[in-house]
Amino acid sequence: MTFVTGDPSIAPEMEHRLSITYRKALAEHGVRVLLEHELVSVSAHEGGAR
Repeated sequence: MTFVTGDPSIAPEMEHRLSITYRKALAEHGVRVLLEHELVSVSAHEGGAR
């Protein structure tokens, strides 16, 4: 799974200390984080979303 955001941080309204905690939890669960990216499409393929 990939978390994509157009912002330079996971949640700009969240204080920095909490942001670090969330990034660590996402990494522990194998979630890839892409900051300052724009999601332009989502497509389905066999076995789930892509």
